[in-house]
Parts: sequence; structure tokens; C-alpha cells
Amino acid sequence: MGQEKRKTQDVQKKREGPKKRGKPVESEEKDSGSQRRRRDEQFQWKRASKTILFWVLFILVVVSVTRFFGSAPSDEREVTYLQYRALLESGRIESAVIVDREFHGYLTEPYAFPVGDGFREYQKVMLNLGPIDADTKKEWVKYGVNFYFKEKGGNWLGFFIQMLPWIFFIGLWLFIFRQMQAGPKGVFSFGKSRAKLLTEDKPKVTFKDVAGAEEAKQELREIIEFLKDPAKFQRLGGRIPKGVLLVGPPGTGKTYMAKAVSGEADVPFFSMSGSDFVEMFVGVGASVTGDTPVLIRTETETRLMPIAQFVDPYYHEDAEGFPVSITGAQTLGFEEKDSKFKGSPKTFFGHSAWKSVSGVYRHRVREICEIHYLGGVLRTTEDHSVFVRTRNGIVSKPARDLKPGEVLVSLPFKTRGAYLPDVGTPHTVRAHLFDCSAGPHKLSLWEDQSECLDKYRFALENQGNLSQQAIAQAIGVSQATVGHWQRGIHQPQSLSRKSLKEDLPEDVPVTPDLMKLFGYYTAEGRCNGCLEFVFGSHETDLHFDCTELMHKVFGLEPSLHPTESNTLRMVYYSAPLGRFFSRHCGNGSKNKHVPECLWGLGREYFKAYLEGYYLGDGYTTQEGKLSVTSASHRLITELAWLCSMHGIGVGIREVHQQGGRIIKEKPLPEGTSWNLI
Repeated sequence: MGQEKRKTQDVQKKREGPKKRGKPVESEEKDSGSQRRRRDEQFQWKRASKTILFWVLFILVVVSVTRFFGSAPSDEREVTYLQYRALLESGRIESAVIVDREFHGYLTEPYAFPVGDGFREYQKVMLNLGPIDADTKKEWVKYGVNFYFKEKGGNWLGFFIQMLPWIFFIGLWLFIFRQMQAGPKGVFSFGKSRAKLLTEDKPKVTFKDVAGAEEAKQELREIIEFLKDPAKFQRLGGRIPKGVLLVGPPGTGKTYMAKAVSGEADVPFFSMSGSDFVEMFVGVGASVTGDTPVLIRTETETRLMPIAQFVDPYYHEDAEGFPVSITGAQTLGFEEKDSKFKGSPKTFFGHSAWKSVSGVYRHRVREICEIHYLGGVLRTTEDHSVFVRTRNGIVSKPARDLKPGEVLVSLPFKTRGAYLPDVGTPHTVRAHLFDCSAGPHKLSLWEDQSECLDKYRFALENQGNLSQQAIAQAIGVSQATVGHWQRGIHQPQSLSRKSLKEDLPEDVPVTPDLMKLFGYYTAEGRCNGCLEFVFGSHETDLHFDCTELMHKVFGLEPSLHPTESNTLRMVYYSAPLGRFFSRHCGNGSKNKHVPECLWGLGREYFKAYLEGYYLGDGYTTQEGKLSVTSASHRLITELAWLCSMHGIGVGIREVHQQGGRIIKEKPLPEGTSWNLI
């Protein structure tokens, strides 16, 4: 019974709830309310302290950035080059400090400059003079200017003071980042905002600040009216002006006039240097000399040519100094390697690839620098950007900053991997990525007959109206040919297939066998009203191989003609076939070139062409390297480019041959040839 009573009492105590000594339940409820108020006050104080801390940091950043990274001091005036010359020649500049190409001059007495509607006196002037040469220093001495050079930066204290705003900025950014994470949508909602922050620099320069040039101001009024209210002109059907070209020597106020237009129209003003403007159109770099080879691909052809040959047709006569936008042309660029570093500031070479050319730029320069490297000599301006290989990838730097020993990016791009105990150090070669499906699958054996047909029709239609001599001069054939056409004795040879003993196909499939025949022709072939291959009498294996390939591709057999000079002439009496080989590979020892179709074909096709050319006109050196020599500089240069694009390292050597050597009882003249190894 006693235990049951105790249990009952315990249950009753639990039901009554907790009680504090000397205080009823009502006082407990009041006390809990005061605790909640205290917690609310603490929360509000924390939130207010965070707000105060945010604004304190914000004000510190603004003050620090304005103080250390703001504009020039209020007592220093930025002047134009003409104003600088006027002050210098009048003797008003007493001394100067040059800080990183910036000229800070101290005047003998304050000088009044126009500011807005009035004038303001300045004791110091400043402008960017660019590189300081010896002539500039002599001028300063001549006009009595005491000058000295001062490097930017200084002691560690100054560096710390300059870094202080960035420390505050990073702290502020971390604070905001944490606040954003605490929000309902998290930090990623910030990046999805459609709001755009636009910082506009609106200079207060107007036409009142520009002295003279009244005609230019008058012509610019229409542009200003359009910039103020473009919708008004568009409603009336007016066209948007594409821009205004201000021409004049440096220091005449072109940029100042542009700022005045911006100020009159109350629109933002953006300034860009000439080299940056050219960079947008040309791509990377400034310019190279006109004889620099460049590989160009268009809808009609792919050809390696001097860059002047490609650029000059876009300019009228001697015009230069402005970029021209173009379309439909591509040249070799590169693709970044797909690695863990892709998207980072580090860039690693993957392979070369075709890139579209957006514009060309032609201009004259006074100085040309030469870059000597293993591949030859590159002549360019100092501003031209050159790709350099480093441990951290590819770096682009101006030619003026190149140093001896730096490695330029070139094809083939050889790399060395990490050492593996079982394998060793792997090496890879990165070159061009050929799209074999884009290459031609067939080549037309018959040349374009439209031009010859037009000549033939012209000769027939003008029979009786013009003399045969006049017709012959107009279409570029002999008078006898015109007479034969008009009397019906024969048609042009390219239009008449009755004269052919062989039934040649319309198209020839592009195969490695055809490429090897092209190689044989480039080395030992010629077009002389027919197709001829000339090999040494002892080269029986080449006789057999060339004969078999011609039979396999064209179904023809040669006519063999041994000569007294220990050679064998293999003749195919087919003028269209000779013109087919000549059209794709050239004719004559100094005019041979690689077939154009090879620029889009894979390694198998190029290897077959190179093998045919090597067997006909090459040898293997004692070091085991392939060596070929030709009197055609174009052929050797194109072979070098194709070898590099296929990952084969090559070198070119120019060979000068002395005259007087007797061959076949005839002295050979002096000449120049090129050797590819």
C-alpha cells in the first residue's frame, strides 16, 4: 500500500509540471517572455553590427581605392601632345619626373587651362610619351628641363598600403559570399540574375573645349543629333551611321574631338589604341613582311602563298593603313589540348586546325626585326605576337620581348610525358588533324573547256567580220589555228576526243596509287604534248612500278624509248593525260609543286606521294635521313609544310651551284636549288 501511495504522488507531481521555489506559475510565464525579448534584442544587435561592419568595410574600400588607385591629383593636368610641345618650347616646364613612360612636368608658374565654361590654373602637367629616346632627352636639355627617372613601386610599406584596399575587398567579398549562402536560394541564384551592371565613362569635354576645327564640328553635328535621339531618325527611315574617320598626324586633337562628340551627345566614351584595333581584325599580333608564306584555304583552292599575294588584292593600288573585313578564307590556327587545364589561364597545344580569317591589314613600317630560329628567319614588326613554349603551356609575347634560347611553337609539336619505370619516358608528336572525309574523292581528268570553247565560238562568229590575224591576236592563238577552225579542218584539241587512241575516263578516283604516280611525275615527269617519265636505264624496279600503276589507274601502256645517255623515256601519247598531270603538279623543273588535293588528304596519301617523289629524285643519307633536292622553291616549301603537318620533322637548305660543269658536252650555268632533309 505504501508503495502504491508513493507512485500516485509521483504521478501527480509530474502532471502539475515543474515549479520553482517561491514563485508561482504566472511569474514563470512572465520570466520566459523577458528572455525572449532579450534574445530578440541580442539578434537585432548582431544584425545591426553586421550592417555597420558591412558599411565600414565598404567605406574603407571606396576611400582606399579612390586614394591609391584613383585619378591624378587635383593640381595635375593631363595635356595633349600639342599642349606639351607648346609648354616645352615656351620654356614654361621647369623640371620633370618620368615614371614608367609618364611625363610629370612642373611648370615655372601656374598655367590656366579651360575647364567646362571657365578656366583653372594648374602647376603640374602629365601625359604618356611612350618610349623615351635619346632625342627626347636632348630636347629637354635644350629647353632647360631638369629631369630624372623614377620607378613605380617603392618600399614594402608602400606595397602594403597599395595592397590594403585589396585585402579589404577580399574580406568584403567573403562576407557577401557568406550572406548569399545564407539566403533562401543560395549563392547560385546570384549568377542567374539578368541584371547587367554598366559602368559608363562620360567625359565632360564639349566643343567649347576644342579650339578651331569649325568645319569638322559642323560635319559632326548630325552624328551628335543621332546619338542623342536615334529613335527619331529610325522612325523617319534614316540609316544608322557606321562611324566617322578622323584623319591627321599625332597630336592634332583627333581623340579630343571624339571626346567632345561624346560629351555633346551625353553618351559613354570608349578609347582603344590602334594596335588593339588591328588585333580585333588580324587576330594575334601586328604584321609580318609580305614574303612570309601563309597557307590559305578558300572554296575554290588551297594554296601556300606569300601573305602579300593574299592581302594585296583587297586594297586599291597603294592604299594602306586600314583593316578590311573578309569572309570565306581560312588559315592554320590551333586547338587547345583537352586536358585538366582546359579553361584555365594555361594553354596547351592540341593540334593545328583550320581557322576563319576575319580581316586583313596592310601598312608600312620603318623598322623590321628578324627572328632567327631552326626553321629559318621570320621578319616582322616588334608588336607581332609570337607563341613560345614554356613549362606552363603556350605563352604569347611580342617579338620585342623574345630572348635567345626561347622555344617557338612549331609543327610537329613534340612533347615528353612522365617517366614510368616499366615503360620509360613516353614521347608524343602533335601535328595537324586531317579530316579525311573532306578531301576530294575524284579528280576530273578533262580540264575546264569553257575558256577554249569561248575562243572557238569567237573565231567562228567573227568569220567575215574580222581578219584571221585580228581574231588570233584577240584570243591568243596562231592565225593558222583560226584558219583551220573556220574551214572545219579540225576543232580545238581539248574539245575533240576523236584524236585520242585511248578511251580515257571522265574522272579519276583519288587513291594512294594516283598520289604515287603524282610523286613519280613531280620527280621525273613532264608534259610535252603527251605524258613522259624519264628514269635511268638501271632503275628497272621504277620502270616496272610506274608501268603497273599507270595500267592500274588509267589502263594505258607506255611506249619505251631508250636513249644514248643511259636513260629510258616512257611515253604515253595522250595530250589530255599530260595536261592532267601538269595541271596538278606543274611542268618544268622550276615550276613543279605538290598536288593541291594533298592539303586535305590523310597521311596514307601523302606518304604515297612522298615515296614516289623520293624514289624518283631522292636518296638516303648516311644518318638514315631522307634527302630530296629540287630547283623549285615552291615545291620544297610545300613539302616542308606538309611534312610538318603530318608530324615529320624537316629542314631546308639552300644550295648554290657553280657554273661550268660539263654534262652531255654542255656547260651548266650557275643556279640555285633547295634541299629538303
